[in-house]
Amino acid sequence: MAIIDTHKVFESLRDAGFNEAQAKALLGAVGESHETLATKADLQDLAQATKADLQDLAQATKADLQDLAQVTKADLQDLAQVTKTDLQDLAQVTKTDLQATKADLQAEIADVRAEVQALAQKNDAEFANVRAEVQALALENKAEFAGVRADLEALRQETKTERREMELRMRLHLGAIVVIAAGLQLAILAFLMALFTGVIP
Repeated sequence: MAIIDTHKVFESLRDAGFNEAQAKALLGAVGESHETLATKADLQDLAQATKADLQDLAQATKADLQDLAQVTKADLQDLAQVTKTDLQDLAQVTKTDLQATKADLQAEIADVRAEVQALAQKNDAEFANVRAEVQALALENKAEFAGVRADLEALRQETKTERREMELRMRLHLGAIVVIAAGLQLAILAFLMALFTGVIP
């Protein structure tokens, strides 16, 4: 068996760009496969032994094949007859089964179609109820919105009236203040005139 210089191969792998771990892993794999390799002499001995074995096997196999051919021919004839009968029976049974299966499927399809129609009608009724509820809710909300709008309008009118009343009161107060101020001015003017004329009431 040939001997491999692992150190030399390791250095060659390192020079080729392999790192240390890669080089060691590759050498391990090569070493395991190398242990199973055979030498040239081993192969020559194996070839001689195999050739003799193959010749013996060929002689035995030829006789076995001839015997098997006779037996197989008779078996095939019997099998063909049995298979033909079995196929005829199977065809009849299969035809009956298919007819029964077809009838079952048709019945199931009819049931499913009826269930789908019933479900569709139920959904239509539920949708109609939901639509009616939505319409009723819309009318109710519309009425509530109308009430709120009326309340806001009444509040606006009330606020407008109160503002007018407040403006009127302010005008009255302002008029009273003006009258009082005018009276004070007249009183002060009379006092000054009396003071200058020497006649003080």
